[in-house]
Amino acid sequence: MIEKYSSKIKEWLIILPFFWLLVIQFWVSAGDKKLVVIAIVAVITSLLTYRTNIVVDNWRNSLWLKGVLCSVVFALISYQYHGFSSQELRAYAIGFIYILCFPTPLLTKYRMAFLLICSGFSIFAVSLWYMVVLGSDRMALPINPIPLSAMQGLIAVLCFGFISKVDVGWMKKALAVAGAAACIGCLLSGSRGGVLVLVIVLAFMGACFLYKKQALTKRTVFSALVVLSILLMTAVLLNKATIQRTVEEVEAISNGDADTSIGLRLQLWELGGQMFLSRPLLGYGTPPQDYYSEQFSASPILAYYARGHLHNNFIDKLARNGVIGFAFWLFLLVYPLYLLKGSSFETRMLVLPVVLLYALSCMTDSPFRNGGTAVYYMLLLGLLVRKLELKAR
Repeated sequence: MIEKYSSKIKEWLIILPFFWLLVIQFWVSAGDKKLVVIAIVAVITSLLTYRTNIVVDNWRNSLWLKGVLCSVVFALISYQYHGFSSQELRAYAIGFIYILCFPTPLLTKYRMAFLLICSGFSIFAVSLWYMVVLGSDRMALPINPIPLSAMQGLIAVLCFGFISKVDVGWMKKALAVAGAAACIGCLLSGSRGGVLVLVIVLAFMGACFLYKKQALTKRTVFSALVVLSILLMTAVLLNKATIQRTVEEVEAISNGDADTSIGLRLQLWELGGQMFLSRPLLGYGTPPQDYYSEQFSASPILAYYARGHLHNNFIDKLARNGVIGFAFWLFLLVYPLYLLKGSSFETRMLVLPVVLLYALSCMTDSPFRNGGTAVYYMLLLGLLVRKLELKAR
């Protein structure tokens, strides 16, 4: 009996980083930093339980882990040479070491479904608590609303994607409700980019499902239009101020005022293009704020925002890390798609939406420069990739 409970405790200690990531991290500031300690505990427990066999087996049969290691090495060299995002480096390091020592079969689809159900309700609750119950401004959220909306979108598409993976009735319904809750949480966060990306990805998933199941009947089309209409109406009602601000910003830009949220993004993209063209191989790293004004005649406000990131991960990666860094980073987006060859429709509906959501998010933000969203990708997609690699083997 003691042995049985001891074994279960070890299993959940190894899985603990996923529990933290999916249920707790977005409730605390800098949760990805605290994840480091939890991941270390999980790695030590895994090594004590499975010895080095798990490391050897994972490394030998994973091109993903080798690619992530290349990203870690490049990030470390860049960090010493001209700077690299410490949050991104930390996410890569956690994604490599933890997945390297993680026994992939341990996290079964039912355990994962249970974690996703808890996650959907938890990530909805954080928006509900701060935005509705407390009536706070969205900047009062424990983490920035832009990466939070990306996390909520990720949880939503994973919940919906997992519905076809499980065959337990109550679990399917719970995943659907949890996914809907995460969607509402995303709407409450008030992030224009996050909401737009989520709507596009959900529309993509719905279209794929209808096409695959050959369910394009009048009834399903009508039902889809009703659901889409409700979602759009809810988005409009919850984001009236955001929509009004967007209209005002577009009018301001048309009148020559580029010092708006959208206008500054356009200027940052232009600045990123100039940086890449002047140093295309290795980029500029993370120069201080004054450097942008001195070298590229950037205004003080533009230099201030450029110091963080360029609000487009594709441009930001080219400008800061050049073609070489961009190639390592692009591998993280493309390799999971390569593994989908010959996979089931259900598996594709798990991996494709995640990659699409992050790729679209990279158009207006830099989710890989944020430690929270980056580690979500490295662990959750890393787990899916390892399962695909094991299946291919």
